[in-house]
Amino acid sequence: MNFIKRLFTRAKTEEDQKGNNYYKLDRVSANLSMGRALLGEVSPALRAAKIAWDKDSVHLYFYYDGEISEEDHESAECVATEVISDFPEHELEIDILRWDYPKRIPQEGLETVYHRREKKPPGID
Repeated sequence: MNFIKRLFTRAKTEEDQKGNNYYKLDRVSANLSMGRALLGEVSPALRAAKIAWDKDSVHLYFYYDGEISEEDHESAECVATEVISDFPEHELEIDILRWDYPKRIPQEGLETVYHRREKKPPGID
């Protein structure tokens, strides 16, 4: 638990005091932030949750199977709020997408934080 606290504790470096890089955004902190935010917000319809970032923004992707309910939409927005609160100097982009099984979920340039277990579609090895 102390490890997680240290990841989200504000560093007191000279650069931080100037107002730059106040919250560390890297692969570990991004995955932990979104993983924590997903607790209690995952419904059976959520196929995957992914994150991407650069120096200015955080982009969250939610892939749902079937019609996206109002509750699922609100859950995705709650996750987004939790994540961006960890990185307030970044802009937030969020995509809440209907992505029905067996359509393949995009992989390039995205970190997978959550992926439900699914049977392999016919014809995929």
